[in-house]
Amino acid sequence: MRCAVCASIRQAEAATGVPGYQLMKRAGACVAREIESLAGGFSRVVFLAGRGNNAGDAFVAAAQLNFPRVKVLAAQAKESYRGEGASALAEYGGKLDFEVRDQLLPGDLLPGDLVVDAILGIGFHGDTVKAPLNQWIDWVNRSQLPVLALDLPSGVDADTGAAAKSGAIRATWTLTFGIPKCGLFTGSGELLSGIVHFAELGFPQLGDGMDVYTIAEAARDLPHRAWAGHKKSCGTLLVACGSSVYPGAARLAATAALRGGAGLVTLATSAKLDGSLPAALIVRSLPEDLSTLEEHFAGHDALVAGCGWGVQSIEALQCILAFPGALLLDADALNLLCRDPQCWKERENVVLTPHPGEAMRLARAFGVATDLPRVELAVALAKKLHAVVLLKGAGTIVADCDGKFSRNTSGSPALATAGSGDVLAGLIGALLAQKLPPFTAAKLGAFLHGRCGEKAISGLIADDLPARFGDVIDDVRRQGSMR
Repeated sequence: MRCAVCASIRQAEAATGVPGYQLMKRAGACVAREIESLAGGFSRVVFLAGRGNNAGDAFVAAAQLNFPRVKVLAAQAKESYRGEGASALAEYGGKLDFEVRDQLLPGDLLPGDLVVDAILGIGFHGDTVKAPLNQWIDWVNRSQLPVLALDLPSGVDADTGAAAKSGAIRATWTLTFGIPKCGLFTGSGELLSGIVHFAELGFPQLGDGMDVYTIAEAARDLPHRAWAGHKKSCGTLLVACGSSVYPGAARLAATAALRGGAGLVTLATSAKLDGSLPAALIVRSLPEDLSTLEEHFAGHDALVAGCGWGVQSIEALQCILAFPGALLLDADALNLLCRDPQCWKERENVVLTPHPGEAMRLARAFGVATDLPRVELAVALAKKLHAVVLLKGAGTIVADCDGKFSRNTSGSPALATAGSGDVLAGLIGALLAQKLPPFTAAKLGAFLHGRCGEKAISGLIADDLPARFGDVIDDVRRQGSMR
């Protein structure tokens, strides 16, 4: 799905032929569902309603929300609203605990509240949010309460992502409607939007900006098992990971591969492993030097290599590069490639998954400029190596050798933990084994991995992630069927 600027979004809205108030009601229902999925730990939901149509979304949502304590604080009296906002109040106003505020006051926002930002929406452009709404934004940020922004954080330009000099909302989550706004993924908007979710309203899919990968694409791309399928028809994966120094990488990648849907997973490793491995896993013990791995290639659709290798020989890398099926290289396999770039030969079906430091090393080794922005760096590496490149980090970028790229929209800071990348490698490997094209497998794997981290409690470790795959995949499939 491509993100768009406001002018295109308004054209798309008009092209639906659906009256504006009906679209508002759809958006409000989506907001209510989103809050109900988030609100397990909150004592109250407080909607902050500005003076435009963003407020109407809040009125519809607040009236439909199945939650014991809901408050609406509005910037103006009910009779002052016009257009769709007035229509929403006419239909739902009697159900609202509604109070007018010029400025927010002590006691308006309390510990345990979820704040819903419906102050400005996409209507803000310029340097400054006018009084008194600038005070609202400052008050919300000072409260440090969790915030769900509607469409985009108030004070962020929907086209450029520029934040008002007077301040912009720092959202924990943003629920955007219809078409993703370019400002969510550029400038300060990328840092202020938090976790971005999408509510489809039936708009035609058009856009001006970068391609962003959302739950709609994930639901479309999920592999489907044939009713009469068997383990080998569901994909066979060889995982060449781990070492005596880093045995955990082998377990994390292999477990993720099993949980990610591969029908059969073989772990080939020199690591000394204990009994905590899944019983379904096939284990082949290898010497520290993996140059004999070719003996285990037969019967496998895909290979994941590099996680937790530590020191490894060039001969091992050359052996792995000869694997005939889909191939994913991560971590130490990439570092080894940087030491000897001459051994690289263009081939099909390769995914490289560098973090920023590894991407810079690859760039230096292969003569790619190192001062490029993230997107341009991922694209340049993909073209140079004729491979799919997944550049990790907040807003993971997936690029292919034809110049196409996509920005992932899922994820959370909880995923910044040791071993998280090993889990991602195993998951993408499972998708490759299930015959997804490399570009699709990388995008879908990054999205599912990110969703696993979004509802993380404090103390999340990489070991926790594979067990979440089933619920996340089922949820993506279920939400996709509702569209």
